[in-house]
Amino acid sequence: MRGVTVSKASREVGVDRTTFYTWLKTDVFFQAELNRAKQERADATRAQIMNLTALATSTVREILGDSNLSAGIRLKAALAILRGAGSFQWEEIGSTDDSVLKDRAMFDLNF
Repeated sequence: MRGVTVSKASREVGVDRTTFYTWLKTDVFFQAELNRAKQERADATRAQIMNLTALATSTVREILGDSNLSAGIRLKAALAILRGAGSFQWEEIGSTDDSVLKDRAMFDLNF
């Protein structure tokens, strides 16, 4: 999860960071809960961004159409739109179902 380091999160819950990595590799229940937390954070972030899209679109539209602004500013706004049109690639988050993770882990052990 982005925003908090493993070291800081581990200290806050009173475990060594190596324990975190051990759980991450071996404990499907831990993996599922971590994925649930990541999903909740991603959903909240997406919701906040979506709530700002109307304002952002209106602002960019004003900038692009304002002939009193320099061509450079309008170009930067246009380029930001063009770059952003395909660049919202969210972090892929694994399953939140521990039974799926367990099955996947068993499959990986067999190969």
